[in-house]
Amino acid sequence: MTTDISELLLAPGCLAALAFIAKLTLALAAGLVVARVAFRASAALRHHILACTFVALLILPIAGMLVPPLAIDVPVGGAPAPASLEQAIAATQRVPLTSFEAGSSSSPAGRWRLPELAELAQAAWAAGALALAFLLVRAAWRFDRLRRRGLPWNDERAHKILSAAAAGVDRPVELLLHEELSAPATWGWKRPAILLPADAGAWSEDDLRRALAHELEHVRRGDLVVQLIARTACALYWFHPLVWIALRRLRIEAERACDDAVLREAEGVDYAEQLVQLARRMSAGTRNEPTLAMANRTDLSTRVAAILDRAQARGRLGVMPAVLTLGVAAMLAVAVAPMGARAVDARDPVIVSVSNAGADADRSRSRVSVKDRALYEAAKDGDLGSIAGMLDIGANVNVAIDGDGSPLIAAARAGQMAAVNLLLDRGADVNMVVPGDGSPLIMAAAAGEIAVVELLLDRGAAIDQVAPGDENALITASGAGILNVVELLVARGADVNARVWAETLSFGGGTVRTGGEWRTPLGMARRGGHRNVISFLESAGARE
Repeated sequence: MTTDISELLLAPGCLAALAFIAKLTLALAAGLVVARVAFRASAALRHHILACTFVALLILPIAGMLVPPLAIDVPVGGAPAPASLEQAIAATQRVPLTSFEAGSSSSPAGRWRLPELAELAQAAWAAGALALAFLLVRAAWRFDRLRRRGLPWNDERAHKILSAAAAGVDRPVELLLHEELSAPATWGWKRPAILLPADAGAWSEDDLRRALAHELEHVRRGDLVVQLIARTACALYWFHPLVWIALRRLRIEAERACDDAVLREAEGVDYAEQLVQLARRMSAGTRNEPTLAMANRTDLSTRVAAILDRAQARGRLGVMPAVLTLGVAAMLAVAVAPMGARAVDARDPVIVSVSNAGADADRSRSRVSVKDRALYEAAKDGDLGSIAGMLDIGANVNVAIDGDGSPLIAAARAGQMAAVNLLLDRGADVNMVVPGDGSPLIMAAAAGEIAVVELLLDRGAAIDQVAPGDENALITASGAGILNVVELLVARGADVNARVWAETLSFGGGTVRTGGEWRTPLGMARRGGHRNVISFLESAGARE
């Protein structure tokens, strides 16, 4: 079997695929790391960096066909070392596995057959790419239909606000009302349109001004075209986890850049409240919201935090930085594209020396947080294959990510039972606390994931463990009114009279006031008005 695996690795098709995946990983990791390093720069710059990364991904295969190839020797062990130069030359000219006929006497019994594996991989890639391309076309058709069915809005107040805010937009913009929408959205490139909910006429002038400023910034920046480019790249490289992480970051930065445009004229607290209200409407309304909708449930907390951060740099991207960033991305793509791999026998002493010399450098290059982020995203989605893959290539199972938590916290919060089990089996700390993001048990209790709560307790979770800012599991579940989780925790021995000191923040008049209070399970249940939880806790001996 060792010989079979070696032949697979030595096959040109396999090495070419691995080399291309390595180039994809390099491009994606570079874009994500640079965008992360620029966390204090404007959202417009970070968005442009990520957009250039997607452009580079599309350039890679084209440049690879146009630029002369540059082969890099890759040591592959397991094959018998050639005894002479003639044998070494003959080995490089071996007949590939594709020449063996099924049932032929020249094909050893049980040998892996590369044509079947290669064809299967190609078919899987093509099926995934076609499916995602179909979904992209269908989404574009659905959003275009929303626009066609929208009713023109000839409100004088709205058009006056639109005219005042449209400075710098070189195309006429339509205003449409649509009853299926619960938040403002933008669609169209040559003839852009801003679609508003049917009740927009009842909005205050300030709310309407902020909404139109946000959507006009999408038009001014050409965000729809960037989104289509990014989604095309995702359809082509759907198998790579980092491409989806980059897409999510791109969408967030696009919204934050438009938020920054609103904040040039509006108060941050008022705008944040408007976004929260729109997100609530979306939660209760339709799920068929357009891609460039003003409010999005998944990234709301990130955007609100940025809006209220007075130290955050804001502003539009200048022409020179935009051109330079795009130029650098294109040059790097052209420089990396021709690089390929050529298998050589690792038993050659010279190759072994070169291989070992480069190993430490490769390991140092691999120490980037992108793998850990990919592990976190896979844990949140319950993607067992990606979790195992990320851990196998060195991702930290106990990484703490500010604002998100750990992989185990993400899986527990999302109710991903199989992912929780896998992470625990691979060394995840069941009692790891991430300040501001609680612990796995606390987050599972807060989400009402009772099966995960029981699993974590069975795997050694400390039932009364306190996390700064998140109290403990029983206090959190009581405050959320999740009776079945409260009952389970009490049955498993949780302290019904636990008291935890909690720091509090309040906003008023643009200032932040700090303080603190003691929190208990019963007190939090009373604050939330959860009568069934209150009755149960009192029957279990809870008191203030």
